[in-house]
Amino acid sequence: CKINYPWITLILFRTGVSLLDATDEINNRIEEIKVPYLLVHGDADKICEIAASENFHKNTSSSDKTFTVSIIPILFKSTPL
Repeated sequence: CKINYPWITLILFRTGVSLLDATDEINNRIEEIKVPYLLVHGDADKICEIAASENFHKNTSSSDKTFTVSIIPILFKSTPL
């Protein structure tokens, strides 16, 4: 994929930095998460490791939480919605 406009590269870079910053913020405050949640992780996810979801689930303070790894085609990153 060739990028013809240099400002697009800057936007993509800044978006990546923002995502990393948000991930750090979540990891630093994970024990503050106390709301009920259902976390479903697709088994073919190639972007987010299952271990990261397991870590998130294990370290939140919510007393009403569920984590499952499932074969759900819609969760495959290559499947268009």
